[in-house]
Amino acid sequence: NIWLAKAAYRFDKTNALNGFYANNTSADDFDKAWSAQYSYKGAEAENKGTWGAWAAYRYLGQNTDLFSTFDVILAGQKGWEVGTNYAPFKNVVATLRYGNGKDLLTDNKVENLFGRIEMFF
Repeated sequence: NIWLAKAAYRFDKTNALNGFYANNTSADDFDKAWSAQYSYKGAEAENKGTWGAWAAYRYLGQNTDLFSTFDVILAGQKGWEVGTNYAPFKNVVATLRYGNGKDLLTDNKVENLFGRIEMFF
C-alpha cells in the first residue's frame, strides 16, 4: 500500500531539479518519504574531464523507503546530501557523496561518506 509521485524539471543542459514523495497508507509511523535534489551537469563516461555536482535533502521513513538506492542518507534517516562525480579517463567515473542528518527513530546524528569508481566496457 505504498504510492509514489515523482517529478523532474531540466532548466537547461546543465541545471536540473527532481524529487519524489511516497506514502505508506498501511503504516502508522514513519509512513512518508520524500527527496528534493538540485543537480549541476554530470560526468559522462564517454567524455574524459566531464563532471557534475548535486545537493539534496532526503527524508526517508523506514516504513515507506523499503529498498532505498541512496548511499549516504539511508532508510530511517533524514538529512542533507552533497556529491560530485568526475570522469578522469574515458569510460571511468569516480563518485563521492557525503551525508549529514539524523536518525528518525532515535534522533541521533548520522554522518556518512561514500565513494565509488566505475569502469564501463
